[in-house]
Amino acid sequence: MFLGHDLKYCIIEEGWQQKLREGEDIGGNLPPGKTEQDKTDLNNEMAGREVGRINRFLPEGASPAELKKRREREQERLSALLALLQSDPEYAALYSDTMDRLQHAEEATAAALIEAEELLQQSQDALAELDSRASKLPDGTKVYQDADGNVWDEQGAQVTGGALDQIVWRDDAPSYEDYRARKRAAEQAQRDIDAIRHYQVGILGDARNRLSDTDNPPSKDELSDIQKRIEQEMPSSIQKTKAPEQRPGVTGDHRPESFELPPLKS
Repeated sequence: MFLGHDLKYCIIEEGWQQKLREGEDIGGNLPPGKTEQDKTDLNNEMAGREVGRINRFLPEGASPAELKKRREREQERLSALLALLQSDPEYAALYSDTMDRLQHAEEATAAALIEAEELLQQSQDALAELDSRASKLPDGTKVYQDADGNVWDEQGAQVTGGALDQIVWRDDAPSYEDYRARKRAAEQAQRDIDAIRHYQVGILGDARNRLSDTDNPPSKDELSDIQKRIEQEMPSSIQKTKAPEQRPGVTGDHRPESFELPPLKS
């Protein structure tokens, strides 16, 4: 294992041991049995110079020059996001606040979705119960009479003429007004779910992906835009379940104590 600036190499060959500081020419007298060519080859390997043959002394990739190149490549792999977070306190604070707002919105969305699905089930059950008591035409079409005495089928078409005489009326039949109210409730519950899922994927999902881009991090303006979209696009059904505590706007004059970074891309 090679360790940073204090890296030393220990070359062991038939009792010849010499510790070499990083990049240092061995110089001086050669150990017994070693030639000027040995010295030249070793120094070439230490400098990372290509000589057209495999290394004789150092493992492949272990020369100081090659290790320097490796460190440079590793430095390049450090994400642009991490560099911003480490060097710009204002950016770090805004990024942290945006991540917090996103997490709060995700939690509120998940809770709202559960409530909306429960409400949809209740609305559908209530509509099904009402439908079970509907009066019917001979072909099974369900019909409902409104307060004015008009009769409507379940599709909203008015029943007239001879068809009225064919209706099998029930004593406990629901009114058309009751039917419409329960049907609208079920339809609204479904629309709420659709809106929540659209927000969850299209707004929060996009925001999460953008904030997780370590190579091309969002700018400060984009972070502010993400916060606006999270708030402005939030469906009313989520706003009802959102936790009341929200962090105040960030002015950029402080650094957050801690927050999780998205994983670096390999």
